[in-house]
Amino acid sequence: MKLKIQLFLLLSCFVQLYGQKNLDSKLLPNLKELKYITITNDLERIYPNAYLKDSLPNLIKQYHKQLPDIGAYNLYLVKLDCHKLAINSCLCFNGVSELNYELLILRNKNTKKAKVFIASYELLSDSEFYQMSYTIKANQIILKESGATEGENGQAEVISKSKHTIKILKNGALSISTH
Repeated sequence: MKLKIQLFLLLSCFVQLYGQKNLDSKLLPNLKELKYITITNDLERIYPNAYLKDSLPNLIKQYHKQLPDIGAYNLYLVKLDCHKLAINSCLCFNGVSELNYELLILRNKNTKKAKVFIASYELLSDSEFYQMSYTIKANQIILKESGATEGENGQAEVISKSKHTIKILKNGALSISTH
């Protein structure tokens, strides 16, 4: 019975992911393995979703944009819009509907193994707004994250700010640091 429930959840996530009407999607090249890399950010802190980490590698089959290669890696961007997906989708952090996020896939050209992580997002939650964006420079990906809420005088008040640096080392390994 438990296996039937897991298969149902996985199938429903698969249908929801492919249910996005986006003609710009392209099929990803062959992946031997896709591993989710957790980079602690406000989105995952506020809305922890362990199922995303477990199911995501089985669900990603398409990308929306290919970015310039970094070393031995091809880079692919996958865009997800929780407003267009089912609100209770396992891809949308426990029913958060006002969320757009992008996943960055780093696919090793030689081994065909890939790593994926959240590269950007925009989240509106009650009176708070959180966002993260990425920039790519040489062999590193920089994620800048901030959160704000309405302050006492009606002006935006910063409640969080961080920067994550992902360096791609010459041997292909990733070095991740948070500032």
